[in-house]
Amino acid sequence: MYGTRDTGFYEYSYMTGGFAGGHAEYVRVPRGYVSLLPIPNHIPDEQALYLSDILPTSYRTVVDKGVGKGDTVAIWIRLRGWQ
Repeated sequence: MYGTRDTGFYEYSYMTGGFAGGHAEYVRVPRGYVSLLPIPNHIPDEQALYLSDILPTSYRTVVDKGVGKGDTVAIWIRLRGWQ
């Protein structure tokens, strides 16, 4: 399913039936009425994307690990399909 416009959820989550992917134009989200929030029309899609994935992942990691002012942090990322 990678490279298509529709998908289930990132990392083969069984929350949505084990479908591959989650960064797509259309994503199947069961019970989305309890976890999705409307984005105001004045916020561009490019900015809203950060609120849906990048910001929450980073924020949760910082909170969980107790990162504080003055701490040094190193970040490694893994890009699938890049050589």
